[in-house]
Amino acid sequence: MVTVQVTRDTIGQWIRQVSISGHALYDDYGKDIVCAAVSSVSINILNAIETLLDVSLEMEEGEDSIVARVPDMEEPNRAEHVQLLMETLVYSLNAIAKEYPSFVSVRES
Repeated sequence: MVTVQVTRDTIGQWIRQVSISGHALYDDYGKDIVCAAVSSVSINILNAIETLLDVSLEMEEGEDSIVARVPDMEEPNRAEHVQLLMETLVYSLNAIAKEYPSFVSVRES
């Protein structure tokens, strides 16, 4: 199962970190549409934050995991844009989890 952990700030408003780990095991390697969906959405949105908004996320990547931390930001406008994309990431991952609940789990704290 793919496990997604979303960590918000102390008042629950801003996303501070998203951790994604595991394998969906929906199908054989190379044919797993659930893993492909999670990977595609995650990679594209995280790359968009770094490329389009010029924000360096704190990233930890493993063989079957990725952790993306949002740095403290001084520019309110840029921070809001980052949060919009992070919320889009979480929304998209929740949509995948809704369609494939046995293969993707999203939790927030």
